Amino acid sequence: DPDAAGFGGFGGGFPGGGGGQQFHFDGGGGGFDPFSMFEEMFGGAAGGGGGGGHGRGGQQQFQFNFGGGGGGFPGGGGFPGGGGGRPPAQELFPKGGDVAPLGKVKFPDAKSKFLWLVVFYDNSDQDCVNAQPTVVQLAKKTKGTFKVGAVNCGRSQAEAEFCASKVDVQALPAFGMIVDGEFSAMEQGRMPSAKKLHDFAVEKVPFQLVQNINHVSHVNDRLMAAVSKERKSAAILLLSDKYETSPLYASLAYQYRKNFIFGESRAKNLALAKEFGVKKYPTLVVISGKIDTYNGEMKPDALTKWLDSLEERFGVAEKKKKR
Repeated sequence: DPDAAGFGGFGGGFPGGGGGQQFHFDGGGGGFDPFSMFEEMFGGAAGGGGGGGHGRGGQQQFQFNFGGGGGGFPGGGGFPGGGGGRPPAQELFPKGGDVAPLGKVKFPDAKSKFLWLVVFYDNSDQDCVNAQPTVVQLAKKTKGTFKVGAVNCGRSQAEAEFCASKVDVQALPAFGMIVDGEFSAMEQGRMPSAKKLHDFAVEKVPFQLVQNINHVSHVNDRLMAAVSKERKSAAILLLSDKYETSPLYASLAYQYRKNFIFGESRAKNLALAKEFGVKKYPTLVVISGKIDTYNGEMKPDALTKWLDSLEERFGVAEKKKKR
């Protein structure tokens, strides 16, 4: 049970050895998946457990190679260029994969629909190479909660300068979260474990977008009043037996913030269960001029399809989705 277990006993991280640190999932028994809570629609965002990873062994002197030699950030006269150099390294995050390629001209802003976790990397850096499998795994496991993107700092001088404006390019891979166009760099100090990446991302999820509905009167006072005041199309209410808001539900509230107000009734609230005729948990309803109950699967793809259909129904669907 992700709610009970949280990440207790997850002590993996980036153990050293074998020519550079390696991301390692160690469930502490039974093949526990540290990202399982993202797949469970309404599991709590419980923390717990130790972890961390082994350090880098001192700050590395980082140098970008754009197919030329010399230069680099530390010493060598600034950004590299000129002369023959190493052949291009294999692209760690190619187009069409689970991790979306980002960069200076394609970077999420305040208009972006989704939450974004971004990794800054260089193909020729061994730590970045070793980190790649975990970043891809995270992207697969957190679909529906947030998107994962990657900026190749070694692609060009312009990209290197862009990376330097966001993170410490001497300590790649580096990570950051984008919420409402605001970028927050992860203060990692040393290579983060998978658990630390999870905790950092969940910490930035805007849970405040989900109104706490613990009394029948709150449906009008907190949900429908906000719908009217902010000129939204409808309210979405989750009736749950959980005690905490899941990252996925909060993320859905963010993704559809333009058109809906989201609320949650937790811990089997009897009065609200009676009001909405709840027969099982979780139950999800949309409230506009009438109340409609969602009858599909409580999984990210099915839920987003339902919310998309509501936007179509209310005539507020966008022709082109924002990244």
